[in-house]
Amino acid sequence: CTGPSSGVATPDGPAGGSTGRWPAANRARSRSTHVARARVSSCRTQPQGEADLTRTIPKVWALVTGNVPDIGPQTDGLVEPTQGMLGRYSLDFRPALRTRHYEPFDEAGIPVRSWSAVAGYAIACFQRLGDTGDPLWEGRFLAQARYLVSKAEPSPAGGMGWRAAFEESSLKAGWMSALYQGQAMSVLLRAHLLTKEPAFLDAANEAWPMLVVPVARGGLAATFASTTDDCWEEVPTTPPSRILNGWILAIWGLLDLAAVTPSSRVQDVSTSALESLRRHLPEYDTGWWSTYDHPDGKPPRLASVTYHYEHIWMLRALAARTGVDDFADWATRWDRDADMVTHRLRALVGKVGQRLAHGY
Repeated sequence: CTGPSSGVATPDGPAGGSTGRWPAANRARSRSTHVARARVSSCRTQPQGEADLTRTIPKVWALVTGNVPDIGPQTDGLVEPTQGMLGRYSLDFRPALRTRHYEPFDEAGIPVRSWSAVAGYAIACFQRLGDTGDPLWEGRFLAQARYLVSKAEPSPAGGMGWRAAFEESSLKAGWMSALYQGQAMSVLLRAHLLTKEPAFLDAANEAWPMLVVPVARGGLAATFASTTDDCWEEVPTTPPSRILNGWILAIWGLLDLAAVTPSSRVQDVSTSALESLRRHLPEYDTGWWSTYDHPDGKPPRLASVTYHYEHIWMLRALAARTGVDDFADWATRWDRDADMVTHRLRALVGKVGQRLAHGY
């Protein structure tokens, strides 16, 4: 998911939040549902069966044409202020500043739809800061980062995280997501490197522990039935859903943390996560397209063209960052599928069939 139009009126400077160390009040705060600030749908996990033609029609058109308007891949033209330490982010979110993807905003300039929207808009602003050096974009970026720090809540699995304000599948409002944790880590670490404020690094260090705790114990790790490998769950359902793009972005966030912190534990966990992803990527392949997820007990959902390209672009970025050839090989294979009109149309027909047969 990506960001809103640069023409939207948002504050030029930071909004709220602490600029000191990790606030003690965050640890003691009781669970908040955050309902007043969020919609009942997410840019990545729209409730099953919800019909929204304003989103469905563009998705169908994208499948037919192969056009992805809201995001792009890493390119040499993407420049970020902390690139020397972290490299570029896995996706280019700047196109969404033209498509107004993260609207609406609240009065403080914070997207209200989901935590993924907050983090995605932050990255888009950070990338525009790299383009322009304009302090307006720095202010917008830091407003999102400080908001993330101020709204993190304790997790039963340890550490801190961000709770969804909407129901999803069998989950009641208040669940946490590996997608949110990973994207937030990437934002917070960029904010720390940009400002040197320790509160951002403290928050990033609190965000990852729940990734390795099983879902049954309040964490976000789901074991593959075929191995003892874990997938980090974007939507921690039982049985597992294993959504691919959320898993990859969670790994990316931990790789960002591993680049900044000397923790051997973080290094070991990120290495193990990469190997688990490498081993299980074949399970997301249909032979002609990628799948959005790999659930237990029901057929996987075919990826939309946007998610299919996200898979391609994120795997290429991972290959460049880690040197793992298998990631590049799968990106190349799925890119060939995306180039074929017959495969895109087959994916369109398949997704319509899944919606009619299974409601998703």
